[in-house]
Amino acid sequence: VRVSMRSSGAAHLYPVEPPLVPQAGRPRGENIIPAGDEQNGVHEPDSYISRVRDVRTSAQREARVVSRVRALTDAEAARIEDRLGSFHAFGQLGDVELMDELFRLGCRLREIDARGADADADTGEMRIDESVILKSLVDETAGPLAKCRPSLEAIYGRLGAHTLPTEPPGLRLNAAQARAVHFYTMDAAPRVFCILSPPGSGKTTVAAAMAAAVARNTREAPVSFLRRQTTGGEVQLLLSVQNVAVDNMGAALKTMEYGGGLVYNMKATAKLNPYMPAPFDFLDLAGEDSLKGWRTLRGPMEMEKKAKSRKYDKEKKVYEETLTTARREFEKNLSPKIILSTVEMVLQKMFTKSKLCEALDRVTRVIVDEASLLTEAALLCLLRRFPQAQLVLIGDDNQLPPFMYDERILGHELAGRPALTVALKNTRMTLVELKEVYRAPPSLVAPYNKLAYKNKLVSRMPEGESPLSVVGLVHSGCPQLLLIEVDGKQEREEKSMSLYNEKEIKTLQKLLSKFPREWKEEIMVICLYKEQKKRLQAVLDKDFTILTVDSAQGKEKPIVILLTTRTQIPKEGAFFNSKERCNVSVSRQQKALIVLGYAPLLTMNQPWSTVVNGDDFTKIRADDI
Repeated sequence: VRVSMRSSGAAHLYPVEPPLVPQAGRPRGENIIPAGDEQNGVHEPDSYISRVRDVRTSAQREARVVSRVRALTDAEAARIEDRLGSFHAFGQLGDVELMDELFRLGCRLREIDARGADADADTGEMRIDESVILKSLVDETAGPLAKCRPSLEAIYGRLGAHTLPTEPPGLRLNAAQARAVHFYTMDAAPRVFCILSPPGSGKTTVAAAMAAAVARNTREAPVSFLRRQTTGGEVQLLLSVQNVAVDNMGAALKTMEYGGGLVYNMKATAKLNPYMPAPFDFLDLAGEDSLKGWRTLRGPMEMEKKAKSRKYDKEKKVYEETLTTARREFEKNLSPKIILSTVEMVLQKMFTKSKLCEALDRVTRVIVDEASLLTEAALLCLLRRFPQAQLVLIGDDNQLPPFMYDERILGHELAGRPALTVALKNTRMTLVELKEVYRAPPSLVAPYNKLAYKNKLVSRMPEGESPLSVVGLVHSGCPQLLLIEVDGKQEREEKSMSLYNEKEIKTLQKLLSKFPREWKEEIMVICLYKEQKKRLQAVLDKDFTILTVDSAQGKEKPIVILLTTRTQIPKEGAFFNSKERCNVSVSRQQKALIVLGYAPLLTMNQPWSTVVNGDDFTKIRADDI
């Protein structure tokens, strides 16, 4: 099957030719189905792709075109699920161009969906701008699709393992972490491999250890990339969808005393903060004297912001233009061995004339943290940009998928599947499972251990502090797990249609009053619903960290308080009853977890009942606080 795309990058499919009949003598696998319908040997013209090509605009999408498209036959469903091998049944080895077309269509539809999506500032980093992905997919300078085939074959399981020559390991970690570093640095390293990393399993440490192990042994030899010979030694990319995960990897590199001018955290100007520089970003590398100067320059802008003055925008523009100029000059003299970045940032950088593009041309290894948040289409963009690079996907398929992902929606199905989940479907994928966790003691790991990990996690943290016992909420010696039964009422905000619960808010305020004031920075409040979060921000001290579940992924605090808000069983439980959402919300704690909610709903409905039922949770009524 051949599918063509106009060079303008229009994001829909054009008419396709009939599938090719297998040629005599062509090699094929044992299970390949002959071309055409199994019964009469004639291919049905009303194929999936023939129907998909008609989905061009949101207006057509809303006119039930999608419902017609989604009426898949079993054979069609299998081919689309397989993606690279969608038309393997017709005697081909997998149509990369077809897969590329499907991703373009899916990204276009996801972009349309995203325009009306309500994303708070703290959840904005959970999503990659779909227009950036689409732009990268249609960019002709990214190199031919054929360059990606070895990595695609490794991910989708067509031809088995692919190997790349690398340097030997040299770090001591726990057994599973050391195995991951070994796969990354061994002489015959897998072209692609995955690291399954439950909450608190040290995935950030592993990512940094892998990168540091190679960087310390890198030879300054020519590196071939896209048929070009470049000198200066290999470069590694440490990526994530979230800035916080990128910064955590930078912090881990610093603890290993690796860095100096060899690591660079590539950030947009808007993300540079002279008061809190991120590890290895421009301001961090500039030095303390330079930081003082940037703080002085930023002072007038902050004053205008506090005064809510009209001059704020002007001061901000002057500051950011000055900072951008300085950052670009600084980057001209960089020759990093390790580049830290978000996925979106590195894809955008490839469209610029930045001096850093020379370093990006030498990338030989790419590590993606929080890979469950990476879309399949974004993964293809990375493979096209760095087709010869080894790829490592680190993440947890028991946590949240990419932002807004809904498998029932066409665009998401075509382009938004979690890259990690896709890779894990390949039974021959090289896989390292991290099972030792260090975030919390066994009693606090237990709720999510039994919920999502079949009790396979082993905590290496001793039972220690008991903050809930200190304030009299839990008896001494008991697990620091508390369920507060709130007999409130869920209400719906008319504009956002999100839920809130006034009694739950009052209960939280009463609860927080029991903690010493100096504990504020140790508390994270997680809200299942945005409206509840919005109302809490209006009444609580700004020192409290208040997040939605989406924005809490990748973060942790000593004490976590979860507000479930709902009091009625939802008609469609995909959100409230999401096992992945529940898992993220009950796995952020280091020392204590408190759940507020309507007890009959939580104790009688999965997945919440798995978490709160049993003897490990102390249960009290809101009125008894």
